[in-house]
Amino acid sequence: MANPNEPDSAQLLRIRSLDSSKLGRKLRIAGRIVSFDPDTHVLLLRDEANNAILVDSSQCIDPSKSHLWLRDKGSPVVALGYLEENKDDLPIPTLPAFAQAPEIDPSICLQALLLLPSPDLDLKLWEDGIRLREETFSTRASVG
Repeated sequence: MANPNEPDSAQLLRIRSLDSSKLGRKLRIAGRIVSFDPDTHVLLLRDEANNAILVDSSQCIDPSKSHLWLRDKGSPVVALGYLEENKDDLPIPTLPAFAQAPEIDPSICLQALLLLPSPDLDLKLWEDGIRLREETFSTRASVG
C-alpha cells in the first residue's frame, strides 16, 4: 500500500511514447532543447528520433533568475511533470533556422514541476534503457 505522505513517483517514458492516453500521469522524460520562449516559458524538447514535446516551465522557472542553459540549443534536459492537454494553446517556440522541424503533437504538453540541465546525459542510452524496460514489462504481461 502506498504511503499517502510520499510523493507519487514519475513514470519514465521516451518522448516518442507520449500521447493523449497518458494525460494526467506524472512523467519523467529527457530530451534536447530545440527552442525556448522566455516570454511564455515554453520550451520544445526532442528525442534522438526528432520527436518533440511542448514543455510549460512556468511553474518551475524563476523569472527573476538567468537561465542561460535554456537557450543552449541541443543541451540535454530531464523534465519531471504532468502530461496535460494543451488547453491554453501554448505556442510552439520559434525554431532555429538550422533546425529540422520535429514531429510534435501540439494538443499535449508537459506541465513541468522540475527541469534539470543534464549535460552529461547520454540520451541514446536513456532511450535504450527505457525501451528495454518497456519490452520486459510487455513480455511479462503477455506471459502472465
